[in-house]
Amino acid sequence: MSRPSDIWALGFSRGAGGLWLARTKGLLVRRRAMVGSLATLALKVSGTGLMMGIFLLAARSMSPHGFGQLAVSFNALSFLAVLAVFGQDVLMVRSWGEYTSAEAHGLALGAYRFGWFVVTGAALGFGILTLAVGVLNPYYRFSPIEAATGAAFLTMQTLLLFTCQITRVVVHFGVSETNRELTWRLILLPVVVASLWTGLNPAAFYGAAALGMAVAVTLQLITLNRRFPASIRAARSEMRRREWLRRATSMWTSAVLEAAAQYAEVLLLGLLVSPAVAGLYFVAARMANVFAMMSGGLHSYTVTHASTLFHAGQKPALQALFRSVMTMALLIAGPLIVMVAAFGSLFLDVFGHHYADGYWVLIVLSVGSFTAAMSGPSNGLLLVSGHEKLYSRVLFVALLVRVGLITWAAPRFGALGAAMAWTVVTAPVAIGLAAATRRLTGIDPSLLCLVTRPVLSE
Repeated sequence: MSRPSDIWALGFSRGAGGLWLARTKGLLVRRRAMVGSLATLALKVSGTGLMMGIFLLAARSMSPHGFGQLAVSFNALSFLAVLAVFGQDVLMVRSWGEYTSAEAHGLALGAYRFGWFVVTGAALGFGILTLAVGVLNPYYRFSPIEAATGAAFLTMQTLLLFTCQITRVVVHFGVSETNRELTWRLILLPVVVASLWTGLNPAAFYGAAALGMAVAVTLQLITLNRRFPASIRAARSEMRRREWLRRATSMWTSAVLEAAAQYAEVLLLGLLVSPAVAGLYFVAARMANVFAMMSGGLHSYTVTHASTLFHAGQKPALQALFRSVMTMALLIAGPLIVMVAAFGSLFLDVFGHHYADGYWVLIVLSVGSFTAAMSGPSNGLLLVSGHEKLYSRVLFVALLVRVGLITWAAPRFGALGAAMAWTVVTAPVAIGLAAATRRLTGIDPSLLCLVTRPVLSE
C-alpha cells in the first residue's frame, strides 16, 4: 500500500509542483544558454577586434595594391584550409553528440581517431601541394620563403579548424574559442606592429600566423590529453568508415560552398578588377562581418549542444535555447546596424583615405549580414539533424547565382556591384533556410521564434 507521502509526491510531480519544476528547469536552461553564449561572444568579439586591428596595421603599412594582394592570398589559403579539413570538424560535432548521448563509447572513440587520420593526411598533402604550386607556378612565382610560409599557414589552419571543434565538444568551448580567436593572433600582432617601421611582407605575415596557430593547436592537444573522458579512452574503438565518409562528404560539400560564398567576392574582384578594389571590398566585408561574428559567437555555444539535445529528443529544451540566444542577438545587432549607418565612413577612413570610398559597399553588405544573422544558425541545425544534403544543394544554387551576378556586376560597378550581388542572394537564402529548418525539424532558429510557437515534431 502506498504511503501518503508517496501519493503526495506523485500528485506534486503531476500537478502544480511538476509545472513549477518544469519551468524552473527551463529557466536554468535559458540562463545557462545566456551565460555560455555571451562568454563565447566575448571571445569572438575579442578575436575579431584583434584581427581587425592586425588588418588595419597591415593596410596602413602597405600600398592599396600590396594590401589587396595580401587580402586575396589570405582568402585563397583560408578557402583551401576548409577544403583540407574535409568536413571532419562538423562531423565530429555530430558524431560526438550522437554517440555519447547513446553511450556508444567505442563509436565515439572511433570517430575521433578517424577524424584525426583524415585531417592530418589532408593538411600535410595540401601544404605540400601549395608549396609546389607557389614555387613552380609559371604565371606568378613566389619566393621559396613566401611559398613555404603560405604552405605552413594552410597546414596549421587546417589542424586548428579541426582541433577547435574537438576541444569544444570534448572539453569546453572556452578552451577552443580562446585558442581559435586569441592565441595565434596575439603571436601575429607584434610582427604586424613592427611592420609600421619596417614594412610588411607576406612571408613575415604568414610565418608568424603559422607559428601562432601551431602554438594554439599544441595547447589544445595538451588539454585534450588531460581531459579526454576516461570511459571513452578505455573503450574498444569501433569504426564505421563508409558511413562517416558519406556523412563527411555531404558536410564537406556544404562547408566548401559556405567557404566559397565567404571568399568568392574578394577572389573574383582581384581577378576581374584589381587587387586594390579587392582590398577595399575586403575591409568593408570584414566590418560588415560583425553581424556574422555576433551570430556565430552566440550560436557557437548553441550549435555545440544542438546535436546532443536533438538526438536525445529534447526539442523543447533546444527551442528554449534558441529563444534565449536570439533575444541576445536582437539586443546586440539592433544598435550595431545603427552605428554602422552613422559612423561607417569614419570606421573605413581609419584604414586609409582610399578605403573611405567603400561606405556604400559597407552599408549594402551590412544589410545582408544583419538579415542572415537574424535568420539564425539554420546551417548548423540542418547539418547535425541529418539534412546536410538539402543545405548543400541550396548553397550550391545560391553560389552559382552569386558568381554569375558578380562576374557581370564587378567589372561594371566594382566593389559595390559585388556587394549588391552578395546581399540580394544571401538575405533571401538565409530566410528560406530558416523556414525550411522550422518545417523539417520542428525547431525555429530565427528571430521569429520569439513571437511564434512552432510545433515540435517528433
